[in-house]
Amino acid sequence: MEEYEVDLRDYLRVLWRGKWIVLATFLAAVGVAALVSFRAPDVFRAEAVLSWEVPPGAPTNYSAPSIDSLLQRVRDPSFLSRAAALVEANPPSAAWLAGHLAAKKEGRFLELVLEAPLAPDTLQEYLSGVVSALDEELKSEVIQAVEERLSSLATRRKELQGELARWESQLAQARTRAQDQRATLLEKIAEIESDPELLSLNLGDAVTVRGYLVQEKLDLLYRRLQEVELALDEMDRLGVLALPGVGGKIGAIEGELVSLEVEEAALKELLCDPPAPLTLIRGPAASATPVGPNRKMNLAVAGVLGLFCGVLLAFFWHWLREPPVEKGPSKGN
Repeated sequence: MEEYEVDLRDYLRVLWRGKWIVLATFLAAVGVAALVSFRAPDVFRAEAVLSWEVPPGAPTNYSAPSIDSLLQRVRDPSFLSRAAALVEANPPSAAWLAGHLAAKKEGRFLELVLEAPLAPDTLQEYLSGVVSALDEELKSEVIQAVEERLSSLATRRKELQGELARWESQLAQARTRAQDQRATLLEKIAEIESDPELLSLNLGDAVTVRGYLVQEKLDLLYRRLQEVELALDEMDRLGVLALPGVGGKIGAIEGELVSLEVEEAALKELLCDPPAPLTLIRGPAASATPVGPNRKMNLAVAGVLGLFCGVLLAFFWHWLREPPVEKGPSKGN
């Protein structure tokens, strides 16, 4: 086994002989890395941290979007086109935003990061356009929910008013029937009282049988007339409450109409100045300190790789110059 052993001094001797190769490779790697790194423009970063919630006074049919849906939304090309359109000076393209905008979850918050070799003010303006577009989109969802709720309230109000109108129609029909009955009774009473034969039915203090029957009929007509008059008076005083079985229902309907009116007024006020579900926790802001390229790290990595490649080239050069010598037969043979 001793014939295969190599002294460490042989390795050092090879490296010393190829020191210029190692040095040249190291300098070439560092030089190329320095040329590329220092010629590359500085990369700046703009970032914003957002939060969102159901705004106060929002209708019951509105729900705040999930963070996953927001992440998908900010990557949507149509959304990025709207965001780019909100930038006044030198707006970017949607494709450029898609390639440089990063969105990620930070707990309950959404973090937007925009990195590019542009001035910090420009990046901040671009990111502000993204935030504004997202804010407008969430506001439009609140407005849509308010309009849908107002539509449902209007439909419900029409249903309740239709129920009241139906009862009013029933009341009008009942009043008409009662008035017709009253007119009929008055005609019958007037017919009996105007009959000249009625005077001949009383013979002194004695009352004939026919006179008794006529008087009974007249009394019955007056009693029925009194009942009809009482019913008409009740209809005039109570309105639809005079209808049987309506008393409990109309109270509930009128109470619901009042609550609908209050909610509708609040929603219309909300529609005039819709709240923003989006809240800015931080930013949009851009740092004046570049985040890239990391020139020191690039030079360090290039130096290590240059040394490694230089050592390999030095040994390869040594192998080319001094090929291994074939060993003769051993003494044991």
